[in-house]
Amino acid sequence: MSSQYKFENFKNRNFPVYSSTQKGLGTLVVPHFHEAAELLRITKGKARGHVNTQCIYCEQGDILYIPPLCIHSVVSDDPETELQGVVFDFSLIPSELAEPQKTLNRDM
Repeated sequence: MSSQYKFENFKNRNFPVYSSTQKGLGTLVVPHFHEAAELLRITKGKARGHVNTQCIYCEQGDILYIPPLCIHSVVSDDPETELQGVVFDFSLIPSELAEPQKTLNRDM
């Protein structure tokens, strides 16, 4: 399957974020990449996330972070699988929090 570039068409450029839900068996997210970052939360079942060349096994409660410009996809072997995705532009994150060496926690 060929990868595709996805131009994000945020409804409101002042708030560049959108969410989606995928459910079921098989390929839930086709291989693609985009300039925005993405968080995928497994709300039911199990799935395999693929980010560039890495395969990451996920189960209910896991959150998978996909950095910008990384080819990614999700495949499910469980018909009960459900995942929620949130795609967002880094302009929403203050620059001091976007530094890779920063650790984020609930107390910040």
